[in-house]
Amino acid sequence: MWSVGAFVVARLAADMDAAIIARFACGMQASVITDFTGAMHAVVIADFASPMYAVVIADFASAMHAMVIADFASPMYAVVIADFASPMCAMVIADFTGPMHAMVIPRFGVGAVASRGGAGA
Repeated sequence: MWSVGAFVVARLAADMDAAIIARFACGMQASVITDFTGAMHAVVIADFASPMYAVVIADFASAMHAMVIADFASPMYAVVIADFASPMCAMVIADFTGPMHAMVIPRFGVGAVASRGGAGA
Protein backbone atom coordinates (compact mmCIF):
# COMPACT_ATOMS: atom_id res chain seq x y z
CA MET A 1 0.00 0.00 0.00
CA TRP A 2 2.73 2.47 0.95
CA SER A 3 4.42 1.91 -2.42
CA VAL A 4 1.85 4.21 -4.04
CA GLY A 5 4.10 7.04 -2.87
CA ALA A 6 7.26 5.87 -4.60
CA PHE A 7 5.52 4.91 -7.84
CA VAL A 8 2.87 7.56 -8.32
CA VAL A 9 4.74 10.56 -6.94
CA ALA A 10 7.78 9.75 -9.06
CA ARG A 11 5.66 9.50 -12.20
CA LEU A 12 3.61 12.59 -11.41
CA ALA A 13 6.80 14.53 -10.73
CA ALA A 14 7.86 14.03 -14.34
CA ASP A 15 4.72 15.65 -15.74
CA MET A 16 3.31 17.90 -13.05
CA ASP A 17 4.62 21.05 -11.40
CA ALA A 18 6.63 20.78 -8.20
CA ALA A 19 3.94 22.77 -6.40
CA ILE A 20 1.41 20.01 -7.00
CA ILE A 21 3.81 17.30 -5.95
CA ALA A 22 4.46 19.25 -2.77
CA ARG A 23 0.74 19.32 -1.99
CA PHE A 24 0.48 15.55 -2.48
CA ALA A 25 3.76 14.74 -0.75
CA CYS A 26 2.92 16.91 2.25
CA GLY A 27 0.46 14.25 3.32
CA MET A 28 -2.80 15.35 1.68
CA GLN A 29 -3.55 18.01 4.31
CA ALA A 30 -7.07 18.33 5.68
CA SER A 31 -7.82 21.32 3.47
CA VAL A 32 -6.95 19.34 0.33
CA ILE A 33 -8.95 16.33 1.49
CA THR A 34 -11.91 18.61 2.11
CA ASP A 35 -11.62 20.05 -1.38
CA PHE A 36 -11.43 16.60 -2.94
CA THR A 37 -14.42 15.26 -1.02
CA GLY A 38 -16.32 18.50 -1.38
CA ALA A 39 -16.20 20.45 -4.63
CA MET A 40 -12.51 20.95 -5.44
CA HIS A 41 -12.17 24.52 -4.17
CA ALA A 42 -10.02 27.28 -5.68
CA VAL A 43 -6.67 26.31 -4.13
CA VAL A 44 -6.74 22.75 -5.47
CA ILE A 45 -8.28 23.79 -8.78
CA ALA A 46 -5.52 26.34 -9.35
CA ASP A 47 -2.79 23.73 -9.00
CA PHE A 48 -4.55 21.05 -11.02
CA ALA A 49 -5.73 23.41 -13.74
CA SER A 50 -2.39 24.27 -15.29
CA PRO A 51 -0.69 20.92 -15.95
CA MET A 52 -3.75 18.70 -16.03
CA TYR A 53 -5.84 20.93 -18.30
CA ALA A 54 -9.36 22.32 -17.86
CA VAL A 55 -10.99 19.18 -19.26
CA VAL A 56 -9.79 17.09 -16.34
CA ILE A 57 -10.84 19.78 -13.86
CA ALA A 58 -14.33 19.80 -15.33
CA ASP A 59 -14.60 16.05 -14.89
CA PHE A 60 -13.09 16.15 -11.40
CA ALA A 61 -15.44 18.93 -10.32
CA SER A 62 -18.59 17.27 -11.64
CA ALA A 63 -18.63 13.85 -9.95
CA MET A 64 -15.47 11.97 -10.90
CA HIS A 65 -17.11 10.11 -13.79
CA ALA A 66 -15.45 7.35 -15.81
CA MET A 67 -14.48 10.11 -18.25
CA VAL A 68 -11.90 11.28 -15.71
CA ILE A 69 -10.05 7.99 -16.01
CA ALA A 70 -9.92 8.47 -19.79
CA ASP A 71 -8.60 11.99 -19.31
CA PHE A 72 -5.99 10.74 -16.86
CA ALA A 73 -4.91 8.14 -19.39
CA SER A 74 -4.31 10.68 -22.15
CA PRO A 75 -2.47 13.67 -20.63
CA MET A 76 -0.96 11.74 -17.72
CA TYR A 77 -0.27 8.58 -19.74
CA ALA A 78 -1.61 5.06 -19.26
CA VAL A 79 1.43 4.23 -17.11
CA VAL A 80 0.13 6.46 -14.33
CA ILE A 81 -3.24 4.71 -14.46
CA ALA A 82 -1.47 1.39 -14.14
CA ASP A 83 0.37 2.62 -11.06
CA PHE A 84 -2.83 3.97 -9.54
CA ALA A 85 -4.63 0.73 -10.28
CA SER A 86 -2.01 -1.65 -8.91
CA PRO A 87 -0.60 -0.26 -5.65
CA MET A 88 -3.78 1.60 -4.73
CA CYS A 89 -6.04 -1.31 -5.78
CA ALA A 90 -8.95 -1.25 -8.21
CA MET A 91 -11.20 -0.42 -5.25
CA VAL A 92 -9.68 3.05 -5.06
CA ILE A 93 -10.16 3.62 -8.78
CA ALA A 94 -13.80 2.66 -8.33
CA ASP A 95 -14.14 5.16 -5.50
CA PHE A 96 -12.48 7.84 -7.61
CA THR A 97 -14.86 7.29 -10.50
CA GLY A 98 -17.72 7.32 -8.03
CA PRO A 99 -18.40 10.02 -5.42
CA MET A 100 -15.10 9.76 -3.53
CA HIS A 101 -16.23 7.45 -0.74
CA ALA A 102 -14.70 7.67 2.72
CA MET A 103 -12.43 4.67 2.13
CA VAL A 104 -10.41 6.66 -0.42
CA ILE A 105 -9.34 9.15 2.23
CA PRO A 106 -7.38 6.76 4.51
CA ARG A 107 -5.82 5.12 1.46
CA PHE A 108 -4.60 8.49 0.23
CA GLY A 109 -3.49 9.45 3.71
CA VAL A 110 -1.29 6.38 4.04
CA GLY A 111 0.09 6.71 0.53
CA ALA A 112 0.82 10.39 0.89
CA VAL A 113 2.66 10.00 4.18
CA ALA A 114 4.79 7.25 2.66
CA SER A 115 5.34 9.30 -0.48
CA ARG A 116 6.92 12.03 1.59
CA GLY A 117 9.57 9.55 2.64
CA GLY A 118 9.79 8.10 -0.85
CA ALA A 119 10.26 11.47 -2.47
CA GLY A 120 12.85 12.51 0.06
CA ALA A 121 14.81 9.29 -0.20
